[in-house]
Amino acid sequence: MPKVVDHKQRKQLIIDKSTDIIAEHGFDELTIRGLAASLNMSTGMITHYFDSKDQILFASLQGVHDRFYHRAEKAIGDQHGIEAIRRRMQASIPLAKSVKKDWSIMFQFWGRATHEAEFSKYMKREHSKLRQLDLDHLAYAQAHGEIDKKHNLEHIFEQLDAMTTGMGITSVFNPSRLNKNSTHAIIDETLQQLKKR
Repeated sequence: MPKVVDHKQRKQLIIDKSTDIIAEHGFDELTIRGLAASLNMSTGMITHYFDSKDQILFASLQGVHDRFYHRAEKAIGDQHGIEAIRRRMQASIPLAKSVKKDWSIMFQFWGRATHEAEFSKYMKREHSKLRQLDLDHLAYAQAHGEIDKKHNLEHIFEQLDAMTTGMGITSVFNPSRLNKNSTHAIIDETLQQLKKR
C-alpha cells in the first residue's frame, strides 16, 4: 500500500527548517540543496512545493508576520482603545526567545526590502495591516474620551510605531538595556501622555 503523504505538513516542515536556517545563519546561507540535505529530502521534493528560493523566503517571512498577529490578537483579547494598544505593543517587544528569533529574521528582510521591489511591496503591505489595527484602536480610544480630540491619530501611530521598533532593535542587539518591567513602564508612560486631561 503506498505511503500517504501529508503535503501540508511536509510543506510546513520545509518552511520551519528554512526559518531556522535564516535565523541562525542568514538567508544568504539558505540554499535549496542545503535545505533538502538538512531535511533528508531530495531537491526535487523541495521544488515540488517551492519553485524558487525566493518563494521559500516569502513563506518564512509570512510565518513571521502570522505569528506576530497571532501574538497581538491573543494579547489584545476583547480589549479596545488604549488598553488594546498597550497589550499589542507589549506583545511585540522581543523579550522572549521565540519573538527575538522572529525579529532577527525581520531585520534581514528589511535590508533586502531597501533594494528589491517585491520584498519592499510585501513589507509595506504587512505594515499597513499593523497601521490599520492600531489606528482602529486609537480611533476607538478617541471616540470614547481616552485620547484628547486635539491629538492627530496618524501622528500618534507613527510615534508608537517608531518607539516599538526602537525598543525591538535594542532588545535584540543590546538586551541588557531593557527588560519586561522597563519596556512596560516606557509604554505605560507614553500612553499616559495621550489620555485626556
